[in-house]
Amino acid sequence: MFKQAIRTSDGHHDIYMFQVLADSTTTLFQWYLADSKEEEGKALIGDADYPSYFVSDELIEMFDWEGKYLYCVYRNVCAEHGDVCTERILLHLSIEEMQEAGVLFDNISKIAP
Repeated sequence: MFKQAIRTSDGHHDIYMFQVLADSTTTLFQWYLADSKEEEGKALIGDADYPSYFVSDELIEMFDWEGKYLYCVYRNVCAEHGDVCTERILLHLSIEEMQEAGVLFDNISKIAP
């Protein structure tokens, strides 16, 4: 999974993008949110059937998602193997907190003013 963090130019908000590295033309995606690493999560409805999922610190706070785990289950409709589950990402309100929790971002950038 590709993980990117973006800090806004004012330095007060962070945006996260998580992308499953699979062929989106032959793959079905479903994103989930779980209370722990071990439990089965609840499916996120709406824009959750895409290979990428975007979330900001504001949404994490608004929906009380801090400390919850985001992950994706996907299936290639042309392959014979079953569902594949990505790593689970522990959500926090800042890039630094997520890094301290063990999230390794592939890219961290800042939006220029």
